[in-house]
Amino acid sequence: MLLEEITEKVVLLSPSDLLSLMEIIVSALKTKQNSEQQGYVTKLRQSKFIGCFDGDPDLAANSKANFQKVMDEKHDPR
Repeated sequence: MLLEEITEKVVLLSPSDLLSLMEIIVSALKTKQNSEQQGYVTKLRQSKFIGCFDGDPDLAANSKANFQKVMDEKHDPR
């Protein structure tokens, strides 16, 4: 019902009024999207989730060997 009423009356607006209305709508949608995204970020920051990454499944078990390999490559005397 409301959409039909708006559709009928929007043709009565001047081009500048229509542009202003569209800018208001776009601004409101962006504000809503930003607040939703901030809500997701806030929830994630308040959660106990630490993080994730792609890596070898045995990364923890081989951490000393991996560290030594990196150090050897970094300080290679060649």
